[in-house]
Amino acid sequence: MVMGRSRRGRWVILAALLAILAGCVPVTPPITSPLTGQLPAYPVAVIPGECPLRVPDELDEGQTIRCGRLRLPQDRGAPAGLQVELPFALVRAESAHPEPDPLVYVVGGPGGSALAEFSAVYHWFRSLRRDRDLIFYDQRGTFLADPVLDCSAAAPIPATGGPTNALVDGPVDANDLAIAACAERLQTQGIDLADYDTPTHAQDLLDLVRALGYGEFNLYATSYGTRIALEVMRLEPPGLRAVVLDSVLPPQVDAYEWQTARGRDEVLPALDRFARFLNR
Repeated sequence: MVMGRSRRGRWVILAALLAILAGCVPVTPPITSPLTGQLPAYPVAVIPGECPLRVPDELDEGQTIRCGRLRLPQDRGAPAGLQVELPFALVRAESAHPEPDPLVYVVGGPGGSALAEFSAVYHWFRSLRRDRDLIFYDQRGTFLADPVLDCSAAAPIPATGGPTNALVDGPVDANDLAIAACAERLQTQGIDLADYDTPTHAQDLLDLVRALGYGEFNLYATSYGTRIALEVMRLEPPGLRAVVLDSVLPPQVDAYEWQTARGRDEVLPALDRFARFLNR
């Protein structure tokens, strides 16, 4: 294993909500669950579609890059219930005889979108495409997935007052209320927020790899994506070959509590010093 380095407004509340919680395709053969040798006990389908992203000039949509959506039950224990869809992009290797194990990019956030930022993200891994396929996907509940845990109708984050009010006193209570109201609204739509946590994201990743027909795979995870990758590692699935953890967010760390404390203890005093300097 290798350990290495590494939109706002409406998505801030979405990211916070996801943190609190913290369907057939010509590009691949039918689902055979090569990682386990068994069919899943719930329906999984890969649905081809247009790429929801700007495709780089060097890639030919439908040939060297193919996009679609993974459809599966929101609750694997209730397969006839609400279905969720996760968008993905599969970039084929340049080699005529590529390695059998693709690299899967696990985006961070939580609430990030590998596909919305595909032009930049693709170039990070461009050289690896010489001899292996690349898989980019978005996690359930996020920007391009269906359903999306969209809290844009919630109260906006207050922007009044100085840094102290904006970062600590003002938005915290307002955001708590906005998140709670958004969660209640989502639940009335049949969305069970318990099905949007890290273990579920990890199983989604495994289902995607299975559905695309791969027996072995590698992970490159960043930020919150490393927590998903760690959960995948904990499951010890057959076929997991190598993992890169970039900017690790271990499961014992409450990132939002840590960031709030750091803002209070480090960032705000620094801003106060800067303000005093400007007012001299």
